[in-house]
Amino acid sequence: MNTPEATVVSVDHQTVTVRVEGIVACSRCAAGKGCGAGLIGGDPGAREFALPTPPGMTLQQGETVLLQLLPARLLQASFLAYGLPLVCMLLLPVLADWLFGPLNDAALAGFALAGLVAALLLGRRYLAREPCLRRLTPGIAGRVDLP
Repeated sequence: MNTPEATVVSVDHQTVTVRVEGIVACSRCAAGKGCGAGLIGGDPGAREFALPTPPGMTLQQGETVLLQLLPARLLQASFLAYGLPLVCMLLLPVLADWLFGPLNDAALAGFALAGLVAALLLGRRYLAREPCLRRLTPGIAGRVDLP
C-alpha cells in the first residue's frame, strides 16, 4: 500500500489536525487486484482527524505529512475485517449442527450467513469504540520532501 499523504489543517499543543483527500489506494487496488478494502471503505471524500504530534517534530498549518499505520496494527485491523467474519461463518454451522443434531444444507447455510452477519456487526461495533480507534489510527511518519 502506498504511504498516504495528509495536509496539516491546524496545530494545537499536542494535537495536529490533518486532512486526507479521497481514498488512498495502493497500485494493486488501482489495478483491481487488491484486497478489496477500497470497495467497502465508504465515502471517498476528504476526511479530517486529529493525531498526536510526533515527539521532536514541529509542524505548521499547510505542510504535507506522511501517515503510517504500524504493521502489527494493520494485521489486527485485517483480522477484524476479514478473519473474524470468516471464522464465525465457518464455526457457527458446526456449533449449530453439534447442538441441534444433524441439519440439512439449507439450515447450515443459514447459520453460516448468520455467523457472517453477526461477525460483521460485532466487528464494526468494536472498531467504532474509542480505544480501538486510537490503536488503529495511523500516525505521522514524517514530512513530505518537496522537490
